[in-house]
Amino acid sequence: TNVNVDITNSQLVLTWTPPANTGGTITGYTLSNTNLSGEGFRFLSGNSVSPLSLSSTYYPINISNTFKLCAINASGSGPYSNSFTYNP
Repeated sequence: TNVNVDITNSQLVLTWTPPANTGGTITGYTLSNTNLSGEGFRFLSGNSVSPLSLSSTYYPINISNTFKLCAINASGSGPYSNSFTYNP
Protein backbone atom coordinates (compact mmCIF):
# COMPACT_ATOMS: atom_id res chain seq x y z
CA THR A 1 0.00 0.00 0.00
CA ASN A 2 1.37 3.39 -1.01
CA VAL A 3 -0.12 6.62 0.37
CA ASN A 4 0.00 9.91 -1.55
CA VAL A 5 -1.17 13.30 -0.30
CA ASP A 6 -2.24 16.29 -2.41
CA ILE A 7 -4.17 19.49 -1.70
CA THR A 8 -7.42 20.21 -3.54
CA ASN A 9 -9.79 23.04 -2.59
CA SER A 10 -7.88 23.66 0.66
CA GLN A 11 -8.27 20.01 1.72
CA LEU A 12 -5.78 17.22 2.07
CA VAL A 13 -6.64 14.47 -0.39
CA LEU A 14 -5.16 11.06 0.38
CA THR A 15 -5.04 8.35 -2.26
CA TRP A 16 -3.62 4.87 -1.99
CA THR A 17 -3.22 1.59 -3.80
CA PRO A 18 -4.30 -1.68 -2.21
CA PRO A 19 -1.61 -4.08 -1.03
CA ALA A 20 -0.39 -6.62 -3.58
CA ASN A 21 -1.13 -9.57 -1.27
CA THR A 22 -4.41 -8.96 0.55
CA GLY A 23 -4.89 -12.38 2.14
CA GLY A 24 -8.61 -12.02 1.41
CA THR A 25 -11.22 -9.40 0.58
CA ILE A 26 -10.36 -5.99 2.02
CA THR A 27 -13.18 -4.74 4.24
CA GLY A 28 -11.59 -1.49 5.42
CA TYR A 29 -8.44 0.40 6.27
CA THR A 30 -6.94 1.96 9.38
CA LEU A 31 -5.33 5.34 8.73
CA SER A 32 -2.68 6.54 11.17
CA ASN A 33 -1.92 10.26 11.25
CA THR A 34 0.87 11.85 13.28
CA ASN A 35 1.40 15.61 13.66
CA LEU A 36 2.29 18.09 16.40
CA SER A 37 -0.81 16.99 18.33
CA GLY A 38 0.33 13.37 18.49
CA GLU A 39 -0.90 10.25 16.73
CA GLY A 40 -4.48 9.52 15.79
CA PHE A 41 -6.20 6.61 14.12
CA ARG A 42 -9.23 6.55 11.86
CA PHE A 43 -11.10 3.48 10.65
CA LEU A 44 -12.19 3.68 7.01
CA SER A 45 -14.80 1.34 5.59
CA GLY A 46 -17.60 1.27 3.04
CA ASN A 47 -17.11 4.08 0.50
CA SER A 48 -13.53 4.60 1.69
CA VAL A 49 -12.58 1.14 0.43
CA SER A 50 -13.47 2.00 -3.17
CA PRO A 51 -12.53 4.48 -4.50
CA LEU A 52 -9.23 4.41 -2.68
CA SER A 53 -9.21 8.02 -1.54
CA LEU A 54 -10.16 10.34 1.30
CA SER A 55 -10.74 14.10 1.13
CA SER A 56 -10.83 15.79 4.50
CA THR A 57 -10.69 19.18 6.20
CA TYR A 58 -10.02 17.21 9.41
CA TYR A 59 -6.26 17.27 8.74
CA PRO A 60 -4.82 20.82 8.84
CA ILE A 61 -2.96 21.81 5.66
CA ASN A 62 -0.72 24.31 7.44
CA ILE A 63 1.23 21.76 9.54
CA SER A 64 3.23 18.65 8.72
CA ASN A 65 1.26 15.41 8.81
CA THR A 66 2.62 11.88 8.52
CA PHE A 67 0.27 9.17 7.29
CA LYS A 68 0.42 5.39 7.09
CA LEU A 69 -2.30 2.90 6.25
CA CYS A 70 -3.08 -0.75 6.83
CA ALA A 71 -5.69 -2.92 5.17
CA ILE A 72 -8.24 -4.94 7.15
CA ASN A 73 -9.85 -8.22 6.11
CA ALA A 74 -11.68 -11.04 7.88
CA SER A 75 -8.36 -12.24 9.38
CA GLY A 76 -7.57 -8.83 10.92
CA SER A 77 -5.21 -5.97 10.15
CA GLY A 78 -2.25 -6.29 7.82
CA PRO A 79 1.08 -4.49 8.17
CA TYR A 80 1.21 -0.72 7.88
CA SER A 81 2.38 0.91 4.67
CA ASN A 82 5.49 3.02 4.52
CA SER A 83 4.91 6.42 6.09
CA PHE A 84 4.30 9.44 3.90
CA THR A 85 4.87 12.96 5.26
CA TYR A 86 3.11 16.03 3.92
CA ASN A 87 5.01 19.27 4.56
CA PRO A 88 3.26 22.59 3.83
